[in-house]
Amino acid sequence: MNYDEIATLMKESGPIGSYVKKLNHAFEHLIRDTQYGKFDRADWQLINYLHTHKEQTIQRQSVIEFLIYFAGSAEVANLRIEKFIEKNIIQTNVDQLTWTGLGQVSFDVVYAKHKIINEQVFEHITSEQYVMTIQTLEKFLSNIHLFLYSEPIK
Repeated sequence: MNYDEIATLMKESGPIGSYVKKLNHAFEHLIRDTQYGKFDRADWQLINYLHTHKEQTIQRQSVIEFLIYFAGSAEVANLRIEKFIEKNIIQTNVDQLTWTGLGQVSFDVVYAKHKIINEQVFEHITSEQYVMTIQTLEKFLSNIHLFLYSEPIK
């Protein structure tokens, strides 16, 4: 596609970067409100990660490294973990975290809310449209790679 075609498309439909930014903003501010508290995007990622590893003792540092992508920094990730410890979703022993019974109950409630939200978000979107969108975004990332100062986020 040449630049004039691209410019016309953007003028008619809007620039894709704007939509990506708006969608990311919506994901970051999406709240799963439950009787166990409000779980935003980073909280959801944290509780889902912990649930996935619930049968084992988890090193706090590995959770922080995972959560930095969603929380923005190690400091904020650590604060998220502390919040979960205060709510008794997880327990800590030095640098190790373990899942609690309340953690499982909280996860079940948040997961149920997450499913409802996903079903609503995906309403009127076919699997083919979803796959095409992912493929298109992957192509954008691949094509833009040459112009980046650092590696794109994976």
